[in-house]
Amino acid sequence: MFTWRLLLRIAFRMLNSTQAEPEHRSAINRAYYAALGEAREYAKMHGLSMVSQRSSHEQVWQYLRAGKSSSHIGHRAAAKAIGDMGITLRSLRVQADYFINQPPTEEDAKRSVSMAEQIIRRIHSLP
Repeated sequence: MFTWRLLLRIAFRMLNSTQAEPEHRSAINRAYYAALGEAREYAKMHGLSMVSQRSSHEQVWQYLRAGKSSSHIGHRAAAKAIGDMGITLRSLRVQADYFINQPPTEEDAKRSVSMAEQIIRRIHSLP
């Protein structure tokens, strides 16, 4: 099985390699997919059934936001926070991938990598 969080290493390398726009865009993209992949694996292990007519990205983040992976109030709150962060990170990734006339800044890239790292760390702290 592929370990999604390994993509975060690539994001860190791109972030630290140069101050150029392509690396910023790619760092955001890799960070997002590292977080999404880890979140999807967690959600599927905890009951998420993917519906093919809906965006898989949206399904993962909304599943976490709904807190369906646990009956414990603290774990539900933690999952909701992860889902919220995932949605924010997704919007940064969409901006970086599709809005060519609005290049992401170095700060956007750093924020994305940090957010992905937090998402992954928090997912692995959930039961």
